[in-house]
Amino acid sequence: MRSGLPQRAADGCRLLHHYPDASERQQALRELVRISRGRVVVSYFSNVSLSAARFHASHLLRGRPRVDRVPIWPWVFRRDVEAAGLSWVST
Repeated sequence: MRSGLPQRAADGCRLLHHYPDASERQQALRELVRISRGRVVVSYFSNVSLSAARFHASHLLRGRPRVDRVPIWPWVFRRDVEAAGLSWVST
């Protein structure tokens, strides 16, 4: 995954809940590290939230597959962050 930006060209922030696959999230994180001038700030849709519960209930009742805005367990996201060579900082 390449953004087309040179190294240290941007301040990194990405919404990682649009990547349902761990390898895609890790690639996106590595690319953010490459192009970032410093810290990389990311957000994700936590599976430990009321919104996630509504999301799962809605998709279960309607029988629709999860395509976009996929909830991620915090421990899974932390593993992705660490696999990409980043350190986890909570806010």
